[in-house]
Amino acid sequence: MTSLINPFVFGGGAEPAFWVRTYRTLMPASAGTETISVPGLTWTPKAMRVIHNGAAADATPVSGSSQVRGSIGCYDGTNQWQTAWANRDGSLERSADTGIVCRAFAAGTDRTVTATGFVAGGVGLSHSGSASASFMTFEFFGGTGLQAAAGTKTLSNASTSTFSPGFQAKAIFLASPNDSTWNSGDTVAAQVLISMASYDGTTIRQNRCYHSLGASRDTLGRALEGEFATGGSSITAVGSTTFTTTETTNATNQTVGWLALGGSITAWAGIVNSPSGTGDRDITGPSFTPQFAALEVSRLTTNSAQSDGQGFAFGLSSITSTAQYCNHWSSTDVFGSGGTTTDIAEGDDVAINTSDHRRLNPIDGTFVQWNADGMRLSMTNNVTGLKWPVLFMG
Repeated sequence: MTSLINPFVFGGGAEPAFWVRTYRTLMPASAGTETISVPGLTWTPKAMRVIHNGAAADATPVSGSSQVRGSIGCYDGTNQWQTAWANRDGSLERSADTGIVCRAFAAGTDRTVTATGFVAGGVGLSHSGSASASFMTFEFFGGTGLQAAAGTKTLSNASTSTFSPGFQAKAIFLASPNDSTWNSGDTVAAQVLISMASYDGTTIRQNRCYHSLGASRDTLGRALEGEFATGGSSITAVGSTTFTTTETTNATNQTVGWLALGGSITAWAGIVNSPSGTGDRDITGPSFTPQFAALEVSRLTTNSAQSDGQGFAFGLSSITSTAQYCNHWSSTDVFGSGGTTTDIAEGDDVAINTSDHRRLNPIDGTFVQWNADGMRLSMTNNVTGLKWPVLFMG
């Protein structure tokens, strides 16, 4: 296999118009401050997305009575937010916050992580509360031509909402706990809604994937192309400084966190089919050579709500030429079903390493190269016919 290395992901020489780097480290066990420094990177990021996972060693799941937790957060150098979920054998939690970029649910005081400013090669962080050492995966975005803005927005029912990044958004990340309550915890269900969108000056492309586990929310999840938020919300317009959503059904008081990127980038969002078979397989769609892929490895087989009476299983992959990381969560049984739950959080330094809710039917793949219309993965285990939301950027 030949790997095509994109020079823009390295951090030396003149800074290009756009670059991206993904990097993973362990959350420190003790509170305090730290600086995340990506080896070899000398440029200063303009934005980042952070994915937290309760695991602490490659391909080594944490389960049973351990705290199985995850979160997604974004930061633009000024504004930051996060949404988090946890499921530890019958204790379900979800939360979303402004002013912090990560929350790790804990038996004691939750660990919260605040971004204190971008620096050359990384970002400064301040940790408070208790936590065990566990994975934090960073997606850093920068470049002389990149524009970035992050924030939160509370949606209205059957109405429009205007987001104001201050530039024309070309790539958009969104996330929500599917709950109206921000800056406080919730024990109803462990839920997360993850969405991505792109705009090329003509066409808006968007996707969402929703995963839930709870006494009344025993769904495997939902994946839809053309919607990004709860209740049928869609991005309906992208202007020179704003983008607009239209909520066609109930979205009252639903708050979403967002990160918009613009300027010198090209982006493509969609839902792709999982490749068939093993060996080298191509994932196509963007009609350009990417530098980065944000891939959600879902277990869904249709672009609609699905329930199997068990629980969720999904992975989030961050892929560049020089580094790839996959974060995976699953649960064997629905909370409240009377069965025994085994909740899994796992991370690995490969493009894909996931399984279904019973730790069966694995999907494993490594990055091979970027293509002129997407990327090539080498699959060692695979499940055909699944729906995977993806955002390519270049």
